[in-house]
Amino acid sequence: MSKLEVRQCLVQDGRVIVTCDEVTEQCGKFIVRIGNRSGLYDSDGNIVLPIMYESIRVSSDGFIFPVGSFGMGLCDASGEFIFRPDYDSVEVRDGHVVLYDGSLYALASLDGKVLLPFAYDHITVLVAPSFVALWRSRKCTVYFTKTDRVASIWGERFEFTDEHFTLYKDDQPFVYDAMGNQINMEVTTE
Repeated sequence: MSKLEVRQCLVQDGRVIVTCDEVTEQCGKFIVRIGNRSGLYDSDGNIVLPIMYESIRVSSDGFIFPVGSFGMGLCDASGEFIFRPDYDSVEVRDGHVVLYDGSLYALASLDGKVLLPFAYDHITVLVAPSFVALWRSRKCTVYFTKTDRVASIWGERFEFTDEHFTLYKDDQPFVYDAMGNQINMEVTTE
């Protein structure tokens, strides 16, 4: 098919696909606005999401974030819902989805599985791919993504590398490997 032309409508091969108030291109998709509602079309003129959302954002990695009257959702690049628009906030961070319900955070996978329930004041997905820091009542612990486990210790702060995550409880370090095993790190002096 030929490339879409963007005007006050989407036009393909001289044929108007949809007349609208505004068209915005984001990452190869077209957000179409009619009145106070938005929809999404792909570059071939196919409907990805119908014109029924308050707003739509497309991320550079292809994820679609529709906002409806009940909240924000998450779709894959084809418009299939991973999470329905029921949340105050949805963010994709380093292969995980952080959901916010207005008071607490949950962690989910990109296939729609909730890994950790809404029980956390804050969730920090770390650059190190094996660790996710969880916060509740100003204390933190760690979720190990490789083994789907949460550490039993809650500390005041943490440090991490690609291989280790260290929780500090009362200034005592508790060191874990990427699999969630607690290990003792010997400090050597020469």
